[in-house]
Amino acid sequence: MTQSSLPLVALFALLGLASTTGHAACPAAPVGSTSDTTVILKHLSDSAGIGPVSILDATREGAVVYDSTDDALKYCDGTNWVTAMRMVDDGTTCSAALEGTVKYVSAASPPYKYCNGSTWQDFSQGGGGTADLTPSAFSFTPLADQALSSVVFSSSITVAGLANAAGLGVTTSINSDGGPYFNINGAGWTNSGYVENGDVVQLMMTTASGQKTSLSPTLTIGTVSGLWSVTTLDVAPTVAFSDNAHNGNGGSSYSYTAGIGTASSDRYVVVSFQHYSNTFGTAASSVTIGGVAATEVVNSFNGGSEASLWIANVPTGTSAYINITLDGSTNRRASTAYVLYGLESMTPVVTATGTGAPPHDLSVSVPAGSVAVGANYAESCGGFTWSGLTENVDSKVDTSRRYSAASASFGSAGTQSISVGSCTSSPASVLAVWK
Repeated sequence: MTQSSLPLVALFALLGLASTTGHAACPAAPVGSTSDTTVILKHLSDSAGIGPVSILDATREGAVVYDSTDDALKYCDGTNWVTAMRMVDDGTTCSAALEGTVKYVSAASPPYKYCNGSTWQDFSQGGGGTADLTPSAFSFTPLADQALSSVVFSSSITVAGLANAAGLGVTTSINSDGGPYFNINGAGWTNSGYVENGDVVQLMMTTASGQKTSLSPTLTIGTVSGLWSVTTLDVAPTVAFSDNAHNGNGGSSYSYTAGIGTASSDRYVVVSFQHYSNTFGTAASSVTIGGVAATEVVNSFNGGSEASLWIANVPTGTSAYINITLDGSTNRRASTAYVLYGLESMTPVVTATGTGAPPHDLSVSVPAGSVAVGANYAESCGGFTWSGLTENVDSKVDTSRRYSAASASFGSAGTQSISVGSCTSSPASVLAVWK
């Protein structure tokens, strides 16, 4: 095939070079009519333009004209007019004399054909026919039980199925979950690029911050997409007693500082608040833990006694200032703090309350891999007895009023028998279980 069959990109690159080599001239433009169009490419500070040959100087080096007589594009190389591309009618027979000519066939796909000297061919840089830019289907091996918020890498795929596409970069992109990226043949990580047959592609992403959570980034090559599913592990949560504080004086708020262990994105702090008020129904209205607003999960009233549990996700710091605000004045106040890690949700799977004559039955059905916190308050009491939970606090608020708190972890699912025995004077008990 001769030079006249160069792709248009190569043609205009050639024309750009020709336009900068100087001010040589060609004979009069080989056009069929003075109304035929010419293009003057800009050379340094010279002017450029497009218009009929009768107006523009069509003899300058780098000029491009359309010759309606030959139905061809021609450019001035500084000495002669060179045919760059020639169009012929659809019905024209390809021959050696027409090698490099182009025809347009509206009913064909692709519609442009070129003559290789004997037959009409589709344009393709791969040669030998129409380019197929649809790769073979591909997929990535799913990953399960991955650590939370961790960078992970996929298995690799090798691009295949592209036909007559050598040198044609097939658009490749990635989107969706996990801030994903990919690399091609071990090069740098990116979220967009081009691939060819034989290229090796690998993905990278950050896993979810929650347990048993799946993220599925999608890699798209041309028109074909493949998912990569990555699921985080199911971690059994933990619970640990942290601190407690009490005050036998009255007031409408209570605060103290508690150690809350190692900072982590999955750290939760549970605070119990137990108190007695001569104004029955007085309750804690808000709780903040390390500046984070806590959510009340359960409360219990018995006369002037109240016991309640509150929870907040507190990811930073190793200690927390706990502030409890009431909707009225209370006579005696107490609180405990627990640190929980690895919860699937800060919403408890089950709660229980107890009032009236002790012991309070707080038995509940729990899932495997769950944790519980319980709290109790009573007037004129000598002590508490917990069953099914491990007692962490049993302390006087003043000479005769007491509060307690207990916790446990459950490895197996089933009904857990839980109770707390206390004194008969206004006891109030609460329990919450988290997974």
